[in-house]
Amino acid sequence: AGLCLVWDHFSIVLLLFDFEKNKILVANAGHPPVIYYNSSEATLRELQIPGCALNLISDFVYESYEFDYSENDLIFLYTDGLNETLNDELEMFGEKRVESIIKQFNRESPEKLKSIILKEVVRFRSNFPIHDDLTFFIIKAE
Repeated sequence: AGLCLVWDHFSIVLLLFDFEKNKILVANAGHPPVIYYNSSEATLRELQIPGCALNLISDFVYESYEFDYSENDLIFLYTDGLNETLNDELEMFGEKRVESIIKQFNRESPEKLKSIILKEVVRFRSNFPIHDDLTFFIIKAE
């Protein structure tokens, strides 16, 4: 007998880029909020777009949010394995730590920022075992 896994729902974040108008449309279905750093204003926002995981509620109406972006703006997408990473005291890494790193190192390249975040997560969790995936994307406008 084989093992059969059935996934009855899943989460997704959808980003649609309009490169001619410098606009982004975001929809969220059950993921943590999208983090948007506006470089010209030096502000960071969590885009709290309501949305449950796909296939949970058959007639759920998903909302979207559209905004303008400019050069050096940053979008950060992540799974809950990042903010829910635990340390030896069972404290979570949390969104605030992620946001603090982005605010402090937003001028770095996406590759460098990725490395900084991963080093901070490893330092934070110390020897505590990883219990979930650790997935994130960094998108920086040029």
